[in-house]
Amino acid sequence: TMNLVFVLAVLLLAFGAQAAKRMREELREIDAAVARRRAKALEVKEARRAAAERRAHQLAVAATRLTEEQLRKLDAELKANEVRELESQVEAQRLARRRERKLQRVRQEAPVQQRGQPSAVPAETPADPKEAAALAKLREKRMRTHPARRRRKRDEPAYSDGGGGSDADEDASSEDSVTALVVKDADLQHALLNAATRPDD
Repeated sequence: TMNLVFVLAVLLLAFGAQAAKRMREELREIDAAVARRRAKALEVKEARRAAAERRAHQLAVAATRLTEEQLRKLDAELKANEVRELESQVEAQRLARRRERKLQRVRQEAPVQQRGQPSAVPAETPADPKEAAALAKLREKRMRTHPARRRRKRDEPAYSDGGGGSDADEDASSEDSVTALVVKDADLQHALLNAATRPDD
C-alpha cells in the first residue's frame, strides 16, 4: 500500500508539472499575442498620426501656394491699375498741351480785341496776305497821287500836239479820279476791318 501511495503521489506530481508547464506556455502565447496586438495598434496609430501630419503639411503648403498666387494676382492688378492711371495722366497732359497749342494758334491768327483796349493788330494790317497786298497797293497808289506831286506836275510845262487839253491836265484829272477811288476803297477797307475787330456788346 505504501508503494501504491508513493506511485500515485509521483504520478500526481508529474501530471501537475505537465499541467503547469502547458499553462505557462499558454500564458506566454497569450502574452505574445497581446504584445503583437499592442505593437500592431501602435503601428496603426503611428501611421495614422504620420498621415495626419502629412495631410496637414500638404494643406499648409496648398494654402501657402494659394496665398502666394493671390498675392501675385493682387500685385499684377495693382501694377495694371498704376499703369492705367499713369497712361490716363499722360493722355490728359497731352490733351492739355494740344489744347494750349490750339488756343495759342487761334490767338495768333485771330486776336480778340478786349473791351476798352486797342486791338493787338492794327486795322490797316489784316492777317490775310491778300488783304495786306491789296492795302499795300492802295498805299502805293495813294503816294503816287499825293497832292504835292500833283502840284509839281501842274507846275511843269504842258506840251501838246495842238489838239485839245494838255497831258498834265489829263494826268491830273486821271490822278484825281484814282485818288477818289483809292480813298473810297481805303475808307471801306478800314470800316470793314474795324467792324470785324470790334468787340460784341
